[in-house]
Amino acid sequence: LPGYFRHLPLRMTDHSTGPDCSLVSAIIPTCGRPQLLACAWYPLANHRPPCCANPLSDPVPTASASDYTAAYLSEVGALAARLDAAVIDRMVDLLHNVRARGGRLFFLGVGGGAGHAGHAVNDFRKIAGIESYAPTDNVSELTARINDDGWETCYAEWLRGSHLSPRDAVFVFSVGGGNVERRISMNLVASLDLARQVGARILGVVGRDGGYTS
Repeated sequence: LPGYFRHLPLRMTDHSTGPDCSLVSAIIPTCGRPQLLACAWYPLANHRPPCCANPLSDPVPTASASDYTAAYLSEVGALAARLDAAVIDRMVDLLHNVRARGGRLFFLGVGGGAGHAGHAVNDFRKIAGIESYAPTDNVSELTARINDDGWETCYAEWLRGSHLSPRDAVFVFSVGGGNVERRISMNLVASLDLARQVGARILGVVGRDGGYTS
């Protein structure tokens, strides 16, 4: 989607400085009503954007919005067609079992995955009726654990403090899924090790080969 924003320029005058800037925005329909999804400023030529702006480093795009949208939707469709529906069904069954036995769902992610985790906590609590949590929703505790214990163990220690049990499940959002050899997302790796030790279920929405999560 960030690429999508960069391909929807609207010319707009910056009256505080004079020269034009481009306002990149994306409007999406939500429940029949248009809703601003995101916007950002970036400079035209060598003009500096307003001090409160978030300039993008890309040059002014040459592809039309319709071309970019068509290519984006085509790629999304191709990727969706490659998903294994049977695997998704098994995940749904597992989540149903967690709820049926009174288990909890712990969402873990780093970067964008942390944002997905917080969103998922909301949806699974409100819509699915599953008691759900994410360590990144409590900044005070998370940063205290990072400061006192270190980044690599902060999620696992949070799970221990939450008394992770065999009734529960750990759900990971990650592009790489963690990698021991390259020491990538080791906080996820430590959490998955703990989940396996206590017998908690593990689920994940991951890219590539799934990494340590798979």
